[in-house]
Amino acid sequence: MAHNSKGAQIRSRVLNILAMGSTETLSASALAAEFGVSRSYIYALLSRMVKDGVLTKTGRKYELKPFVDVAHQFPLQGLSEDIVLYAVFSQYLDGVPERARAAFDYIFSEMLNNAIEHSGGESVKILLAINAVEIRCAITDDGVGIFNKIQRALNLADPRFAVFELYKGKVTTDTRNHTGEGIFFSSKIATTFNIFSGGLLFVADPGGDYPLLSDYHSDLQGTTVAFSIRLDSSLRTQDVFDQYTDDSDNAGFSKTVVPVRVLDYRERASFVSRSQAKRLMARFDQFKNIVLDFAGVEEIGQGFADEIFRVFVNSHPDSIIIAKNMKPAVKRMAEHVRSKR
Repeated sequence: MAHNSKGAQIRSRVLNILAMGSTETLSASALAAEFGVSRSYIYALLSRMVKDGVLTKTGRKYELKPFVDVAHQFPLQGLSEDIVLYAVFSQYLDGVPERARAAFDYIFSEMLNNAIEHSGGESVKILLAINAVEIRCAITDDGVGIFNKIQRALNLADPRFAVFELYKGKVTTDTRNHTGEGIFFSSKIATTFNIFSGGLLFVADPGGDYPLLSDYHSDLQGTTVAFSIRLDSSLRTQDVFDQYTDDSDNAGFSKTVVPVRVLDYRERASFVSRSQAKRLMARFDQFKNIVLDFAGVEEIGQGFADEIFRVFVNSHPDSIIIAKNMKPAVKRMAEHVRSKR
């Protein structure tokens, strides 16, 4: 029984290593040393995983074998996300654990609906892959591009600022028909969640301190949303909704957590101006609880701090601002301007 238990642990470790995209660390010697078994035991276990159809082996390289690997393309005109999900993709999801399936259904539906109703494109291509560890999906439209569209709709100076607005939540270019919650909650529910558009790559890491934004080079037009969901995820979609909602006074989606660091994407970022603070606080009047995460911020200027901790607070008495991960210099400046209230 102990032997079988150790074998299960090693199998899980192998799958996790490969799911992270690393092959260099998948060595029989390293695994044998880690688990206190022989290299021959490791080789036998890997061979069994290949035979079971969990892994593939090319030369000395092991990879996760996809159980599903499909691509479908659809015209956007007249398309319905629920029909696509249940008539086309449900057949590939048999056997997927309930919580992973619920997460996939929600994110897939929200992101495909965005392409249908907001992209302004003509077609969408959907890639789906499932292996022993996770579901991976990419939804690509040929429209105007999400960051550019939000930039124009909100009159932003730079499309990079659109990423920051997406991270806050409640941003939409169609306020009559949409609440702007889909991308926000999808990025929290997914294991990984990336958006490629207009030469920018947004990586939302639910487990990290702040999302990453970088340049990327591609000739593709439109927007690609790529996400993954671990099959063994214990996360319930309702748990995520509950983290950011307050139904005690029918406030609904009332909380946002914003990493201040992403206001400035330069390597030597600075946070000194009132204009930056106003950009940070834009649309915060839509939230009751605002958590500002100062992780990675070494110091802030007096004007920046004053705009947040005095001006905004005084003009929005019903909003609650909570600051966390403040370095000593940041905390001192915040306390200084608060004393002027």
